This record gives sequence, structure tokens and C-alpha cells, in this order.
Amino acid sequence: MAIKGLAQACVPRDEVLSGELTDEMFAARLSDVTQGNAHPIYQDPDQFFANTFPTERVQAFFKEVLGRLSGTDSTAGSLFLLDTPFGGGKTHTLIGLYHLANSNASNDSLSRLGLNRELLPSHKPKIVSIVGDDLDPANGLDKGDVRVHHLWGDIAYQLGGSEGYKLVEQSDVKGQAPGSQFLDKLVGSEPCLILIDEPAVYLRKMGNAADQLPAFLKALGGWVTRPSSRTVLVITLALNPQRAAAATP
Repeated sequence: MAIKGLAQACVPRDEVLSGELTDEMFAARLSDVTQGNAHPIYQDPDQFFANTFPTERVQAFFKEVLGRLSGTDSTAGSLFLLDTPFGGGKTHTLIGLYHLANSNASNDSLSRLGLNRELLPSHKPKIVSIVGDDLDPANGLDKGDVRVHHLWGDIAYQLGGSEGYKLVEQSDVKGQAPGSQFLDKLVGSEPCLILIDEPAVYLRKMGNAADQLPAFLKALGGWVTRPSSRTVLVITLALNPQRAAAATP
């Protein structure tokens, strides 16, 4: 049997052949999707999933997260760390979770992912999505009615608006990690998905408050892993390619 070369085995997509492929089609940003500003290939769930190849690991990951959010899988994990080199699909995976948690995917998209609609939460969970690049500890982010500076301030605001933010306002202004009590009030035992993309970028901006991020993530991780919790926390980290190669058996 003749072996085909790459040019014969792989047929480029129409947009590649026509020269219509743009850089923005490669630049997936979670915050653009959650704010409704992304390219349709990322913003529209069915376009997104039609252009997504669901590996077995991705399918298993989606099933486990949705199983915890919907309460259909009592053994599902609650805390996930996605660490791959740049371009490894971390942000793509978070966008997929965001669309699934919002129940925006069609039955055809769910079938492509090996999922069924019964696995989706019957009520839309609370969703928090934070990108480390976007956080600005020194100047803060203008939310219209408040200005948030740190990860915990943004989480509280996304969960409860300005009233929710008040629960951690002093910790946010001072750059001091709060405990997890504010999550009891804003989430409780309701389903909640917290997506944190590249917190290491935010860590490098924190200056003297940098030691507060590990303290907060420890408290947050402990809170989501409680037996009564239906919150899922997913954090991504970009693994250095040299370290990734060294760690490979």
C-alpha cells in the first residue's frame, strides 16, 4: 500500500485555501467569549464544537465536570488543574465548558462530544470566568459600579454584583486574601463553575501581595472539595516546554 505524503493526506480547510483565515481565529480568549465579543467560531457553540476534535480525555473531562454540576455523578471531582505548554488546548477546553454549562449546545454538538442532554444541569449554574491577563492589582478593573483589584474581588463581584463585592471589599483593596466564608453566602450548595485561566500572569503583577494568591487558592480549593459542594474549580497553567519535556518518561 502506497504511503501518502502530508500534502496528499491532509486537505486544508476552505478558509485556508481561500486566504480568509485571520489571526483572530487562532486567538481564543475566554473573556471575549463570556462578554459576547469573540469571533463566531468561538462565540457560537455549534460552530465552536463543529471545529473541535473531542479527544477521549476531553470527553471524559466534560462528563466529569457536568456530572458534578448536575448532581448525577456523586464521585466526580471538584478541582482540576490543566497544565500544558502554550497551545495545548487549555483555553479551548474552558470555552467548551462555558458553552456546556450554559446549556447552549445543540443535540448534534452534544452527540459529537459523546454527551447527552440529561448530563447537563437542569438549572443553569453560577459561572465565574477570570483571565489572569485581565486582572490589574495596581489600578483595578472598572466594573461600572465598583473597581476590583484582585482575584477574590472579581469572583465575589461576578457571583453577587456590587453587594457580593462588599463581602470582600477590604480584602480586595488591601490585597489580603479572604477566607472562604463569602462563598458560603454567594454560592452555598448551588452548582457553580469557576474558571481561572492563567493566574500565573496575575501573580506576576501582584508585587508585595504575591504571597496572598497561594493562600487564597488553598482556601478556595478546600471550599470546593467539601462533600456538600457542587462547585467545580478549573485552573489552567502554561507549562514550560523544557519542564514538560523533562517530565515526560
